[in-house]
Amino acid sequence: NLNEGINTFRWEINVNGCITYDLVSIDYRPVPDAGFITDVDAGCYPLRVLFTNYSVGGSVYMWDFGDGSTSGDRNPVHTYTEPGTYNVKLVAPGPDGNDGVFNKTIEVFEHPVADFTVNPQIVY
Repeated sequence: NLNEGINTFRWEINVNGCITYDLVSIDYRPVPDAGFITDVDAGCYPLRVLFTNYSVGGSVYMWDFGDGSTSGDRNPVHTYTEPGTYNVKLVAPGPDGNDGVFNKTIEVFEHPVADFTVNPQIVY
C-alpha cells in the first residue's frame, strides 16, 4: 500500500556477487471519494435541505444544486423555491483533474389543492 505523497523504493540486483540498485519515487495522490446524504429527499416547496458531506480525501468542495445555485461550503443548506426535479452534484477536486463526483436527485412538489364540495350542504 502506498502512503499519500512521495514514496521512494529501492530495487537491488545481485548477480554473482555484483550488486547494483536503483531508486524509484512515486508521487501518490489519490482521487477524492465524494459523497453526501440529505435530511430530506423530497417534499413540497419551499423545501429546505441540509446536505451532509462525507467525502474522503477532498479539502475543497463545489456544489451545484441543479437550480442555478452553487456553494463552496462543506455542509451547505439550500432551499428550493419552485417545484421540479433537481440533480444535485458535489465535486471534490482532485490531483491533475481527477475529481471525485457524487450526484443525487431531489424532488420538489407542488402544494396539493383542497377543493371539496359537500352535497347536500345542509345536514339535519
